[in-house]
Amino acid sequence: MHKYEGILFLLAVVLIYGSCAKIGSPTGGPKDETAPEIIATVPENYSKSFTQKRIEIEFNEFIQLKNINRELVISPPLKENPIVRIRKKSIIVDLEEKLRDKMTYTLNFGQAIADYNEGNMLENYEFVFSTGEYIDSLGVSGMILNAFDRKPSEEPVYVMLYEVYYDSVPYKEIPLYICKASKDGTFLINNIRPDTFKVFALKDKNFNYLYDLPDEHVAFMNSTFILTAELVMDYIDSIRLLKDTLAIDTLTIDETDTTEFDLQDTLPVEVRKQYSVAFDLYMFPEDKVPQYMKDNKRTDPKKIEFYFNRPITDTLIIEPLNFEPDDNWFIFEKFFIGDTLVYWIKDSLIYQQDTLKLHLTYQVTDSVMNYITYDDTLSLVFAEAESKRRRQKDEEEEKEESMGFSVGIQRGGIHDIYRKIKITTDHPTAAIDLLKIHLFMREDTVEYPQQFKIRPDSMYFRKYYLDHSWEEAMNYRLFIEPGAFTGIYGLSNDTIDIPFKIQTLDHYGKILLTMENVNQQVVIQLMNDNEKLIRSKIHNQNGIVEFPFLEPGKYKLKLIFDDNRNGKWDTGRYLARIQPERVIYYAGEINVRANWDLEMKWNLED
Repeated sequence: MHKYEGILFLLAVVLIYGSCAKIGSPTGGPKDETAPEIIATVPENYSKSFTQKRIEIEFNEFIQLKNINRELVISPPLKENPIVRIRKKSIIVDLEEKLRDKMTYTLNFGQAIADYNEGNMLENYEFVFSTGEYIDSLGVSGMILNAFDRKPSEEPVYVMLYEVYYDSVPYKEIPLYICKASKDGTFLINNIRPDTFKVFALKDKNFNYLYDLPDEHVAFMNSTFILTAELVMDYIDSIRLLKDTLAIDTLTIDETDTTEFDLQDTLPVEVRKQYSVAFDLYMFPEDKVPQYMKDNKRTDPKKIEFYFNRPITDTLIIEPLNFEPDDNWFIFEKFFIGDTLVYWIKDSLIYQQDTLKLHLTYQVTDSVMNYITYDDTLSLVFAEAESKRRRQKDEEEEKEESMGFSVGIQRGGIHDIYRKIKITTDHPTAAIDLLKIHLFMREDTVEYPQQFKIRPDSMYFRKYYLDHSWEEAMNYRLFIEPGAFTGIYGLSNDTIDIPFKIQTLDHYGKILLTMENVNQQVVIQLMNDNEKLIRSKIHNQNGIVEFPFLEPGKYKLKLIFDDNRNGKWDTGRYLARIQPERVIYYAGEINVRANWDLEMKWNLED
């Protein structure tokens, strides 16, 4: 009997195992993608007459805190950061300092709260309380973007409201109200009392809420901002009227649901909305980077290079210390931007010295950005390795040394019909023999000599341009004999022989841009889809602006309101209350096609 019971037991096990094998293992259900939910707070959110030292926020699941010291923003800011920790399924916040009387506080957790397993985030949760008898209920919102490209900052940006208005307050005091802008540039400061404020914004690199670093970007409102319930209601009514008039749904009113609150005595207690006024701010770096020499080089015995961190404002004076030159011992080469200075030494007795000792005098800035004269002493050493010297000597015995020389076309390449040929020499040029430069038009096997001009570059004396009226789709050949360009050191170019072809006209597209309501000088910049500058034109009146000979593709148009008429974008100055020059982008898509004129209109009042 027992034997049969054992057999039946084994049979049952086999049947159960086989059934489980057929059914398969459970999958565990769908992935959790929901953020953690708050089930209770002690005290209640939006509490009045708050006197506690601890806040407890309980969730429906286990949670984690990510970068809480950077993400948690408390408005008004506290001098001592609270202690924040997790206990089971709750966040515990211990306040370490005495709070202000009759003040509404907002704790915004940003992106700090996420569930423990999947990392689902509860974004911008706010815990609000008041140490007075009511919750302040006004707010400000808007967008903060970089002034130069109208893009949001990749680094944290804080929008700040001060209750005092003197200009230096952002340098000395933390604000009364504060918020951190979102990654898309939007910001919202809730639970503000009616008052007059100074509006300031800061890319706070050391997270101390003070404008105390020279590379911190700022934005500001020129005048004080008066926030009242009447202003908020007038703003909301005007937005509603504009929506009704234009019959559009793109304009929104910032009315965030909250729990019950009192708007002092202006609005009834039954109103259950958070009302805010919107404005935009544009950030910029002040021109506060000090002037200094960042590097100097002598990689070529004949050349001395000085690199400044920004364009110099005055002449660099050089006094030799270990050699006695004549008055014209160098040729000065200044680059367009003005932050690089190159000196070509003409006297062989000087450049053959391994070490040149120089006394320099130039302008730098002090701690308050005033220019002062600075004296500097340098020893510029040129010392090649002995093996390199021997190798170069052997090579020179086999081949006569020549001057470095480059031509801006490729052998067998296609050259733009509108473009000159750029020629660059490694050394300053002493002479050009035009009889050794030849340009041919090629038809089949026959070559026809062409007329051309060699023009020096207006800024860089080692650059030249070969100018000719090209014929589309035609083959050419540029032949430059040795000795066409001779440098100041007696070296000349090697033979250059480059066949090339000219691009066809139907390859290009053109933009015909009609400008309307142009009331000042503007700079119109054409950029590719990656915002690399392609062309730039200065314009000061209504009419058509042409951008011819464009490669097919997508483009962007950027316009700078050139207030000081210097042809470029200028940043702002906070203490002088100068805003950065305004920048706008053309809103529509710009898609240039080959052999096509794209006609566009840009009304600056729009």
